[in-house]
Amino acid sequence: MTSTSYSVRLVLAVALFPALPAASRSQGPPAEWRVAPSPIAEVGASTQSDIFFSRIQGAVFLSDGRIAVADALERHMVLLDEDGAFDGVVGRAGEGPGEFDDLSAVWAGPDGGFSTWDGGQRRITHFDAGGQVLSTHRVDLTGGGPVEGGNLDAHYATLPDGRVVLAWIVARRSLDGPVADRMVLGLFGSDAGFQGLLGEHPGMVRRFGGPVSGPLPMSPRLWGAVVGNRVAVTDGVDGHIRFFAPGEAHP
Repeated sequence: MTSTSYSVRLVLAVALFPALPAASRSQGPPAEWRVAPSPIAEVGASTQSDIFFSRIQGAVFLSDGRIAVADALERHMVLLDEDGAFDGVVGRAGEGPGEFDDLSAVWAGPDGGFSTWDGGQRRITHFDAGGQVLSTHRVDLTGGGPVEGGNLDAHYATLPDGRVVLAWIVARRSLDGPVADRMVLGLFGSDAGFQGLLGEHPGMVRRFGGPVSGPLPMSPRLWGAVVGNRVAVTDGVDGHIRFFAPGEAHP
């Protein structure tokens, strides 16, 4: 009986951590992480008149300890020093190099800098640590792209090698009741070149027609992260987590 109970727990552990290498799984459960009861610093508080955020879309630590914060509503990046003090602004609203229309994500970029995804202009921009533009790459959707009727918008995750997972949002209109979007995941190089499709999952649940149209309240938030050698994403229906393997992308 003891042996059977232990085997069941072992299978559950492997199922819950499918992205961990075998060597890590054999060493027992992962270390426990805890969040401190109070923050070590607070940035953007009402007492700091020189720092103001409208809608933070993401943030990343740079190699020199500074922090780059993406403010989607202001359409610029805010740089903070390692103590959280204001260190400058990068970008502005516009269509030129280093300018933004829909600043959706930021991640650690090459040479200690940072990179951004602009969903409105469908482009990846790489900046150096000082905020100067290194290169800009727009996704080529000649012929409509590989997903018919989809709007390439959402950034899900960035892999350690710089490749990016983006998603097409395909709204499925129905007057029979609420229906979930299709989120079709695509793998792109750091130069925004399309490398293949990873798969799809349900997106936000929307209602069409009637007195109220749009996303239903309390739909689970769509979210993605790199876990080991896989990309984990949540859906917009019931909070499931799905894992996709970038090595299995197909045209």
